[in-house]
Amino acid sequence: MKVGDRVKVLPYEVKLRARWNNETRSEDYIGQCGTVTEIVEELCGQPLTPPQVYVEFGDGFVGSYSSDKLEKYNPLSIDEDIACLKKILLEALRIPKEYLMESEE
Repeated sequence: MKVGDRVKVLPYEVKLRARWNNETRSEDYIGQCGTVTEIVEELCGQPLTPPQVYVEFGDGFVGSYSSDKLEKYNPLSIDEDIACLKKILLEALRIPKEYLMESEE
């Protein structure tokens, strides 16, 4: 991952926090795509593990994420879009993953 790459924010568990003055938070962009603007691998001389990645979205918001919460986005991959859509649909319908596993016969 490098500056200028398009990335997608992966789903991750969020602790509920109060929202002040309707401000946007980086958690609000889970599942959306943005552009990497900066990668900080060191802070005050100490290495950051994982690195902190700043991502700018289409509305101008810049959120900071750890690199393990991002994946490179390939807009030309139709399989990725279908897989993402299927995952979102099944989660919304609350269908257990075990139920959908196909037997290997």
